[in-house]
Amino acid sequence: MKSGRTGRWDGKDGSRFGNVHRPEASSKYIDVKEVLKAEAAAQGEGSVNSGADFNYPFITASDVAIQNALAISAQSDYREGETRSKIPTAIQSSVSNPLSGQIGISDIVLEFDSLRATNIDESNGAISFDANVINKQQSIGNVIEMEIYEFFFPDISTEVYQPSFFFYRNLAMKIDQLSSPGTQTNSSGIDHHFAFQANLAGVMRLATPIDSRFTFKTPVTDISQLTFRFSAAGKTITLPTLSYLVTSVTGSNPGRFTFGVPRGLDSAITHAIYFSGFNTPDAALNAIVNDRNGQMVTVIDATTVELDAAAGAAFPVLTYTATAVIAARRIIFQMRFRRLESSITNYIVPV
Repeated sequence: MKSGRTGRWDGKDGSRFGNVHRPEASSKYIDVKEVLKAEAAAQGEGSVNSGADFNYPFITASDVAIQNALAISAQSDYREGETRSKIPTAIQSSVSNPLSGQIGISDIVLEFDSLRATNIDESNGAISFDANVINKQQSIGNVIEMEIYEFFFPDISTEVYQPSFFFYRNLAMKIDQLSSPGTQTNSSGIDHHFAFQANLAGVMRLATPIDSRFTFKTPVTDISQLTFRFSAAGKTITLPTLSYLVTSVTGSNPGRFTFGVPRGLDSAITHAIYFSGFNTPDAALNAIVNDRNGQMVTVIDATTVELDAAAGAAFPVLTYTATAVIAARRIIFQMRFRRLESSITNYIVPV
């Protein structure tokens, strides 16, 4: 661009910039804009005769990662004046069958209910599930992180001369199929994935995770069969029996249900029990006993409970069977599994 005056200013020492003005006849002016255009054209694909002020390829065609980012950016709906956030590049991973090198992240939350368990190993404190069945026959793989939420756990009974089983208010959970170097190990040598504070909450314990997340060092390729093993302060937990078979009904009012084995229920309090499968010729009585909202019962002795809700109903003096689930022994918890996907997702990045 030209200045308002022609010529050149020189310093006394011969430098090009100074306070000595020389007329145009002895100097040529320099158009900086034209110099920059020529330099840009020499380095790129521009042309000084193209008519454009600047034509310089900042991004080369060989830069695939940036090309992909620009393609995504071009499809986004930005308004004028908004700041565009940095678009992440593809994640390198061992995920099987990646789609064009694009990897995303997704979450799935599953609910585990001991009433739906494939197996309960009471003596070793273990509950097993088929995760594929819970996930509607969909396999779960490439898991990089799992998270568990607060849930209720049965309070474990001890003898009257012994302290509470959860004296230290500690509960730990390990998943047998996911044993990895990343598990934590307590002073007793029992490793686990999650640790909880187990505070008394009514007749159960409220298990609050100390650290709700567990991140794997490498993706777990398959999660199908899961066995959750519980312990407390280095002790293996013996889980109380969840359900019993009613072997007979005494012909009384209120009705009394007898179990084949002792249930270990505290006789000082009433208990919530869910009955199912009770079937007599009396449809109204069946509806009362099998109510999905459950019943409160009074403990009569080690094998007998009294169903207070059915007062006024005439129970037959016959051997009718039913299944009784002790509500305070049922374990229900939810877990989130974060997975790598061989497709573009919303680029949620685990912390």
